[in-house]
Amino acid sequence: MPRTPLSFAPLSSSPHPQGWAQAYSAGNIAAALSLTRITTEAQTSPQQTLSAVGKDMLRSFEAEYFTLETKTLASIKQALSDVCSQVPADIRVSFVLGVILHDILYVFIYGQGLVFLTRGDAFGTLLHGKEPSTITSASGIVQHNDCILLSTESFAHTVGKDTIKTHLTPAGFPSLVSDLAPLLAGYEQGDASAIGLWYQDASTSPQPHAPSSRPASSSASTSDIPHPDTPDETPPVPASTPAHPKTLQTPLTLPIAQSRFSHRQRLFFTISLVALLALAGSIFFAVQKQQSDRISQAVASIIQPARDLIDQGKSLQSLNATVAREDFAKAQDLLAKADGQIPPGSSEYQQVESLRSELASLLSVQTQTVTTSTTPANESDSPYLAYLKANSGSVSTSDSTTLYRADDEGIFRKGTTSSRETRIITRGSSWEIAEDISVYLGNIYILDPQNNIRKFTPSGSSYSRTNYFTSDVPPLLSRSVSMAIDSAIYLLGSDGTIGKFSRGVQQPFQITALDTPLKNPTQIVTSAQMTRLYILDQGNARVVVLDKNGAFVASYASPQLAQATAIDVREKDKTIMFLSGESIYRMAIE
Repeated sequence: MPRTPLSFAPLSSSPHPQGWAQAYSAGNIAAALSLTRITTEAQTSPQQTLSAVGKDMLRSFEAEYFTLETKTLASIKQALSDVCSQVPADIRVSFVLGVILHDILYVFIYGQGLVFLTRGDAFGTLLHGKEPSTITSASGIVQHNDCILLSTESFAHTVGKDTIKTHLTPAGFPSLVSDLAPLLAGYEQGDASAIGLWYQDASTSPQPHAPSSRPASSSASTSDIPHPDTPDETPPVPASTPAHPKTLQTPLTLPIAQSRFSHRQRLFFTISLVALLALAGSIFFAVQKQQSDRISQAVASIIQPARDLIDQGKSLQSLNATVAREDFAKAQDLLAKADGQIPPGSSEYQQVESLRSELASLLSVQTQTVTTSTTPANESDSPYLAYLKANSGSVSTSDSTTLYRADDEGIFRKGTTSSRETRIITRGSSWEIAEDISVYLGNIYILDPQNNIRKFTPSGSSYSRTNYFTSDVPPLLSRSVSMAIDSAIYLLGSDGTIGKFSRGVQQPFQITALDTPLKNPTQIVTSAQMTRLYILDQGNARVVVLDKNGAFVASYASPQLAQATAIDVREKDKTIMFLSGESIYRMAIE
């Protein structure tokens, strides 16, 4: 199997409550990401952890990138912009991204960061992002033994440009992590990260490139890597279609047989014909090589990682079936990307089909649902369920200190340890049917399936009402039975469909690796502090657990769940409590 021409060296500082960083790589993509919390004294609402925001950004970008039909400087830049625009306003982002397609390097900086390049004996800054919330980009040809470092501003300031120059070489790259990581040991802000890339084109010997007509730069940006002053002028190169020399517009014809030519003329025609045949042959082999390179890249980024995930899942089956199934689900998602990248009928595609068959066999013999014993719980163990039990006909929710409910009269609030309830919003014509209620960052949301999601924002001693969906209302809303919020809003349909929305716009989301479909689901639960989604699947008497991309994680069954009306998830305590009839029960989860 051909190896990938890229080697990676990830570096990141230890996390801090106000700062988080991570170095990331997948196939031909590499990124250095850091997040910094911008604190304000007036901030009193619950905040999503920086780690959760960062990991969601990386998952979202990966999903955006792999769905691009044509990968160009502009399309990748737009995908990066879409992901970064979803980050809460109190978080400052530094996202330094590098993508290599064939031998073209695309680099992007959202916010503040730097890209360094070592080529031969030359070293310099290829790109420098200086302004927050602004994208700087460039592209150009990479050469054999180029060393690139994608760095956040904090990393470059902490380690120093001279130190980077010393170690960012082909000879120093194997020890780059061990040499530079100790320099981050004393850095306490948590927002420093970088990732090194070493490009080794082993398929061909390095060839000198034609000199550029552009003036030479004083940095390491040679004639093949443009200076970032005019980055967006670089012509985009589609990720799937090589450039072909322009064909002749007039077909070549030879004189008819009765024409007479001198020896010199016949010699000239013979040489011309040989030259044309040589040119056609070189074009054919160049196209074949580019196609072979694309397949090799797909094999390296799809088949081998999928094989590794399957082997890892098999080794965990007897130890932790839930984690094993997560690995199998990730392998399925990887293999789905083979369609369109690896030609059907090729030997590489046969490997994909073999792995798919093996996965189907593994998933068919692995039992998803775990039957869990339950024990009775007291009302004091779950103020939320006790409040719901005492107010039948209402929909309820809670945060860490307050209980909320909505009915035909309005919205009510009380403390978890208080017996006094206050009506804070009168229904009037604010909603038609309150199917569910959620609270996020002090705002109250009412699920009104026939109209919209009504959002109530505190305004002094009262609340102002707006619609969450400001343009087209998604069809899923009319059949929604529950919602949950973690910054995005998740809608659960009565048919088992789940939709994910951010700022009113639907995001990619698909349930995967769930062998038994949801049947009469009635509630979905998550929060900014939770890492997973929990669905009360009443028709199957179980609670289904998914990750926030929709991949199946676990399923817990109990006979009492067939009559359950609500669940209270304590993820950190690995406990779910639920209300069934007039009783509250408790069950343990992994």
